[in-house]
Amino acid sequence: MAKRIIIVDDSESTRYVVKLALAQTDATIIEASDGTEALELFDGRKVDLLITDFNMPEMNGDELIRAVRKNDNYLETPILLLTGKEKEFSDNQLMNELRGWIKKPFIKDSFVKEVKNCLYQESLCCR
Repeated sequence: MAKRIIIVDDSESTRYVVKLALAQTDATIIEASDGTEALELFDGRKVDLLITDFNMPEMNGDELIRAVRKNDNYLETPILLLTGKEKEFSDNQLMNELRGWIKKPFIKDSFVKEVKNCLYQESLCCR
């Protein structure tokens, strides 16, 4: 069965680039433009990876991550934070919820490698 990845970013062009980069993974990609829209996707369906931006309108990445983790079905779902600024988040609790973070813009091959690590390995990825 194909892996399911949810991509959350308020920038349509960023979602497009991420989706294009992940085309070679054969994963099913589901897009959301903000945290509120994304949270509706965590309705019990299987999610193998969440990739989310930090700064978004409505519900930011921090709020989304905290809301997702409140659902027992998604306690172990790997989460990558996709951010335009290195360390724009400083909350240690948030860092504990992440598998890692990736700075935008990213190098495609490195990004895909990190995503595959998160999908197929138990070890930490992406620092």
